[in-house]
Amino acid sequence: MQRFIRLAEDQSYLGWRRIRRALLLFVGLLVAASSSGILADDTAETLLQRALYFSDLYKWRAARPYFTKSQQMFEAAGDKRNALYARLGAIRAGAEPAPLPKLSYMLGQELEENPLLQSDKELRMFCLIVKGDFDGESNTSSMRRAWTEVASLAQVLGNAKWQYRAQGQLGFADFYDGDFLEPSAT
Repeated sequence: MQRFIRLAEDQSYLGWRRIRRALLLFVGLLVAASSSGILADDTAETLLQRALYFSDLYKWRAARPYFTKSQQMFEAAGDKRNALYARLGAIRAGAEPAPLPKLSYMLGQELEENPLLQSDKELRMFCLIVKGDFDGESNTSSMRRAWTEVASLAQVLGNAKWQYRAQGQLGFADFYDGDFLEPSAT
């Protein structure tokens, strides 16, 4: 009798396990289908805004497909400004894997040579944010220059979020440089 009860319990357990597996598989397929459907039906601007939302949360991996898809769509439409915006986000999200100093150098060249980055303050600020993030890993003086300019541009643009964020990053630069007592003057 006990053997029969144990066998019934084992069968019940295996049945629940199968149901649980099937349910997890169904949910996984549903999520995969819905996320790919979102990318296929949205406009380039919607995708860029969604990417920027994830990047604000520092969920760069989640932002990457939205940046890359919006970049492709903007390029196809001939929108150079937003294609560059999306490309910069995609670079930060890891779409172009390379050593951070190399990426920082490339972004520095873009900042110096690209007319869009010289004339569009919002776009320039985003490029400096990406560069400042990269420089924060290896080059404190370059990080400080990037975030100081971000703070200045954010003030000109009236963007309080990035003013405060830049001040926080400059605090990290002070810390890295061993300046624990005096806050940044910028």
